[in-house]
Amino acid sequence: MPFPVSMYLKAHERDAKLRVFCDEWLLGALTGGADVGHESKIASLAVKDPNAALMCAVSLVELAGEEVADEALAGPFELVLAKHGADFIDVVCELCRALPRLPRILSCIWGQHIPRPVMRKLELFRSI
Repeated sequence: MPFPVSMYLKAHERDAKLRVFCDEWLLGALTGGADVGHESKIASLAVKDPNAALMCAVSLVELAGEEVADEALAGPFELVLAKHGADFIDVVCELCRALPRLPRILSCIWGQHIPRPVMRKLELFRSI
């Protein structure tokens, strides 16, 4: 069950381990040295703890500069929506209102593993 939107925002300020993880992930994204371990950690969280995976995805967006590709930032959201889209799509859409860059990031999701009803709703919000 998803948390209120406020729990996802600025989670990296409340969780030092999350901040370190995000900093390492972003460094990899900037230097072209993306770590498979970081990606598999997010994929594992998307299955076992989607709230934690979404906190991570949101923190990456909040911390990322414009030099970090939107396509890279879309990956964690796609993992969560592929596994738990029906439960989390409303929260992700609400986050679009709080994070101005998020609709552009979400437009990079291909969606082949995301259920159709979830993709239809996502398409409405990624055009904000």
